[in-house]
Amino acid sequence: MLSISIFVFSCALRIPASQESYWIDELHSAWSIAGTLSDVADRAAQGHQQPIYFQFLWFWKQFFGDGEVAMRMVSVLATSLGCSVLFVSVSRFHGSLSAGFAAGTLLATETMSVIFGTELRPYAIVMLASVFVCFFTSVLWIQPPDVGRSSRAWVGLWIAIAISALCQITSMGVFLWIPVVLVTRHALKDSKATLKFYRTDLWAIGLMVCVGLSLMSSGVVQTWNERSLWASFASAKSISQIAELWPWLPLLLAPLFVLVAGVLMGRIQTRQASLQGIEKLTILVVWLGIVLLSTIFFWWIAYTGIAAVWHRRYLIASLPIIAWFFGAAIGEGIDRLRPFLSSRITGLATFLVSFLLIGFIMFEQGTARRLVRGEWPIARREDWRGAIELVNRSTKPGGVVWIDPDLIEQKAMQPSEVLLENGGYLRFAVDGPYSIRSDLSVLVVKNLARVEDIGNLPDVILSRHGCYPLENRIGSNFNLHCFGGVTVGIPIEAMLSNRASFE
Repeated sequence: MLSISIFVFSCALRIPASQESYWIDELHSAWSIAGTLSDVADRAAQGHQQPIYFQFLWFWKQFFGDGEVAMRMVSVLATSLGCSVLFVSVSRFHGSLSAGFAAGTLLATETMSVIFGTELRPYAIVMLASVFVCFFTSVLWIQPPDVGRSSRAWVGLWIAIAISALCQITSMGVFLWIPVVLVTRHALKDSKATLKFYRTDLWAIGLMVCVGLSLMSSGVVQTWNERSLWASFASAKSISQIAELWPWLPLLLAPLFVLVAGVLMGRIQTRQASLQGIEKLTILVVWLGIVLLSTIFFWWIAYTGIAAVWHRRYLIASLPIIAWFFGAAIGEGIDRLRPFLSSRITGLATFLVSFLLIGFIMFEQGTARRLVRGEWPIARREDWRGAIELVNRSTKPGGVVWIDPDLIEQKAMQPSEVLLENGGYLRFAVDGPYSIRSDLSVLVVKNLARVEDIGNLPDVILSRHGCYPLENRIGSNFNLHCFGGVTVGIPIEAMLSNRASFE
């Protein structure tokens, strides 16, 4: 029942927000699956994405339709299932329902999990795969090398890693440390059995080949050549940025304090530790190490300029690992107090400490305040649906629309190309589910700051900039209508002439 409750709770936090119109990245997903199945891979590659997730979305759309809620249910269900599986995995491995409940609830409520677990993007699949990576790792952790390497758990581990990598290749920066740690651990136990080749290793080889082929099909060479474009939002400039990535204090430091304090007090009382207890503690050290190591690794890559990957979306695979550590560390720390407290009291204490920390996280991230005000846990505030409805309603037949989608790829336009008639990927915001009227002409604008130099003004400007940033650029010539982060600009002269003709 607890597993089902966590699943339902996770869905309840995400489904209401799924009714919003797509934001710009999700519109790329909608555009990628708008054509035939043969179009999907090429369109995904234009957005520097691997194709398999979008091909799956294409089939999903055929069965469930292309509405926002129906399409986002892929992410909602994947994340909610991950919360339930995490609860079961932590509960069984650490023998504590309270610890499992804490881990599953954290993954359900953490802001990044809510955001990325609702988007029409592959991040929710990555988080679900990460939960299974944790589960299979915990199974292999307690098995002898010859048993583990030839088991279904070893195959399952590589399948989960491959699924995540096929959806988001950067997740490999988190997951590749896990097989290394497992093989090292097995080698220390039985090096001969560890170095032996098993038939199950063929799965690892085959799956990694599939990942490589998928990466090539996504235009990896072009993506690598254009990696500097991402530096505007995913670069690392200071080591202090590591402290800003996650709320480290309630997520890791507080559970670590509970764990260390509990272990020390327990050992003082019993002066011994069971082998099973040591296994449970060592895997927590592994989770903590992988989170810190992968974070520093991504920061270093971005800081040195190798690639701009310093963003939570690229490290989202580590969030279920953090949730496992959070629940299990609190559970294991308080469980060490059993010489002083009964098992029922320790379980209740685990629940209360976790509840307080999760409440603190929800308050710090603003989730609690939004729920109290009756708002959705997240708000993307890019109302493309409303903006394009206004464009279609207020633009005369044959009118000209300039669109500024504020995409990174716009920087690749040549300096002389202020306007593009065929923007392709750059104009998908008006080619997706919120299409501009077919009788309107659409031009992609590279730089709205240069509109004064272009000549004749358009009938409408549609921009992914808020009203305030645009007011300084074009406010003197346009009346601006705000739709969150999307703005519709209508020339003042056109409005005056329309009002005069109406009168």
